[in-house]
Amino acid sequence: MAGITVHKLHSSGNDFTVVLDSAEPPLISPGREGKLARRLCRPHFGIGSDGVMLVRKNQVRHFDPDGTRSFCINGSLCLARLIPEYPEIPRSFSLYHVPVAIDFEDGKSSLLFRPEMIQVQEMTVEGHEGRYVFVGNPHFFIHGYPENIGEARKTAADIRSSSVFPEGSNVSFWEHHGHSVKILTFERGVEDFTLCCGSACAAFAAGMHRTGETIFLPPSEGKLTVHLDHESGTMTVTGEVDYVFKGTFFLS
Repeated sequence: MAGITVHKLHSSGNDFTVVLDSAEPPLISPGREGKLARRLCRPHFGIGSDGVMLVRKNQVRHFDPDGTRSFCINGSLCLARLIPEYPEIPRSFSLYHVPVAIDFEDGKSSLLFRPEMIQVQEMTVEGHEGRYVFVGNPHFFIHGYPENIGEARKTAADIRSSSVFPEGSNVSFWEHHGHSVKILTFERGVEDFTLCCGSACAAFAAGMHRTGETIFLPPSEGKLTVHLDHESGTMTVTGEVDYVFKGTFFLS
């Protein structure tokens, strides 16, 4: 029975399964990565996670729990946490068409990238006013942190599946919390709220709160810091990543 080595990590509660497939031929057959991601991410029957980071030689891809590919910041931060133990992990790569660079220093993971395209637009979707921001992933921001999570989940699901967004959109509720930003994101692909969404924080910094540096407080222990360089347009996301476990997942 063939098995693959998996690593489970989380960035502020946003958890990922990392697979380093350096075998030749690869252990995971090309074209079956999405199916494997669905198995790995499924709670109770798999490992349970918000996504899968797959590294094959110098290629890095992220898969959502539904098996689709996407850009992912927290997954990249989790991957960076493994650099000291696995120097073969590329520090620069293209993730869903976005060139990125990752690093791990002084106990913190970092990701640097420059969004090739930033779109910002005020919109009303399914009766809710907000701002749409695109920085590699689509995001819709609604001001006000929800008191009723059940109602907020329904609202977010309606917006995520609105015909306004043919490919869907992440939906975030936010409010200022002192000098930081409190944020809660309903992620497409996961189809529920997660404890932290790195790309939502980056999109917020790019299209909502262009102050240079923004500290985000997700609904969990931990925080993400996003720094926006206005001259170069580059963004640096920094956060602490916890290593949960290493194990073997059987493929049959």
